[in-house]
Amino acid sequence: MASYRYLIVGGGMTADSACRGIRDHDRDGTIGLFGAESHEPYVRPPLTKGLWTGKDESSIFRGTPELDVDVHAGRRIVSLDLDARTATDDTGESHAYEKLLLATGGTPRQLPGAANDVIYYRTLDDYHRLRALAGDGVRVVVVGGGFIGSEIAAALATNGCDVTIVFPGPGIGARIFSDLFDLGYEAVGDVDSELDTVAHWAEPNRKGVVAYVDAEGKARGFLLWDVWDKVDAARELIRAGTVVDVSHLRRLLD
Repeated sequence: MASYRYLIVGGGMTADSACRGIRDHDRDGTIGLFGAESHEPYVRPPLTKGLWTGKDESSIFRGTPELDVDVHAGRRIVSLDLDARTATDDTGESHAYEKLLLATGGTPRQLPGAANDVIYYRTLDDYHRLRALAGDGVRVVVVGGGFIGSEIAAALATNGCDVTIVFPGPGIGARIFSDLFDLGYEAVGDVDSELDTVAHWAEPNRKGVVAYVDAEGKARGFLLWDVWDKVDAARELIRAGTVVDVSHLRRLLD
């Protein structure tokens, strides 16, 4: 039976960050990490952006084993004995631990009765499968208009696919924002589309700032459209409860 001071259940970015946090305080304690995927921890945003534009796949891996972490890829923890402080994986092997962290993440909702050609896009293996299918004239329906849905729709479109995107909200990214084609944007605070807005554009619909305000005109959130390094300044306007007008937005553009 292997024994670890720290045992982490999950193999994603949270698990990797936990390993780094542990190493900041404990350079020598043994760490065991168990992830169901067949890969060591990797950065996930490139799955919908960078890898589709030529980013080298090897660059997405976080290098978790270099932290002296015993990474068990493709192994799933199936049971815990909290009294005995042991975890059993899907091969039947048990592992003792002193401290345990559950960092398993979430899973997408499944479409009832869906065919096998539905891809629930979350992992590097999903990227490999979709990339093999994508190409000129391939018709794809993307369900979801948030980060993952909007970004993968853009990536597929730029790779020749005929893409339809469906989502329940009033618009793409109504609650979360990112890079779409050659445009990028950042958001801070509450950017609920039901709030009133004040906007100022240096270039209409390509470079500008949109403030989301309450009934008194106080800033609740900001959308910075192709405007960079202004998140902290926007956050301060929210924190101060500033009643914003175009002059505030113009300063964010400077």
